Amino acid sequence: VVFFVIPLLLLGLSSLFMQKTVGFTVLGSFLVIGVILGLARFIWWWKKQEGLQKCLACLDRRTDMNSTMKTLPEDMQFLKSKVSLLAEHT
Repeated sequence: VVFFVIPLLLLGLSSLFMQKTVGFTVLGSFLVIGVILGLARFIWWWKKQEGLQKCLACLDRRTDMNSTMKTLPEDMQFLKSKVSLLAEHT
């Protein structure tokens, strides 16, 4: 996103202003206002609506899921052995 979408967006906006026609300049102005409003909304979410904590919680969940998936085969073998021991016992 950072190395592809943002430079592409800025290049597109600059090309709209380089066309030297009223329609493209107005369109570019509206898009610039939209980008500024979107950036302001993101900053508001990040600072005032605990966006940082939500991102960190999401990364923690993903880390936990990743470690669970890595240890899943060993856990399944352990559970299978316990079930077979229980089956033999009863």
